Amino acid sequence: MSDMDEIALSIKSMQAEQSRHGELLAQLLKMMAATNQKVTDMDRKVDRLDQRVDRLEQKVDKLDQRVDRLEQKVDKLEQKVDKLEQKVDKLEQRTGALETRADEFDRKWEETNSLLKRLADGQERQERILDVLSARSIDHESQLQRLRRTP
Repeated sequence: MSDMDEIALSIKSMQAEQSRHGELLAQLLKMMAATNQKVTDMDRKVDRLDQRVDRLEQKVDKLDQRVDRLEQKVDKLEQKVDKLEQKVDKLEQRTGALETRADEFDRKWEETNSLLKRLADGQERQERILDVLSARSIDHESQLQRLRRTP
């Protein structure tokens, strides 16, 4: 084989190799295009996920704010309950004192009623005595007048 034949064979071999490289390059380009499409799709999905995460974070922030407000309300309610419990304790103390005073009042009322009954009984007795004494006085007066009339 001559040098020319060898060169022609080498050129054919190179052309075949170049053709194969072109096919490989075309396949690589298709694969890159498919990969780029997949990356683009993934980017879109990631963007949508980011948007969803942002919305969820906003919702969580709103929920946190609501929880904070609820906790503040619960704290206020607990303070009010504490105040009410203190007031109830004071009322119970006052009620106990009032019950003691009411018992004392009842005792004094009964003593007063007893004293009034004794006074009423005494007054009734005195009225009877006065009636008797009045009758005697009238009787004595009439006897005195008779005695004065008789000579």
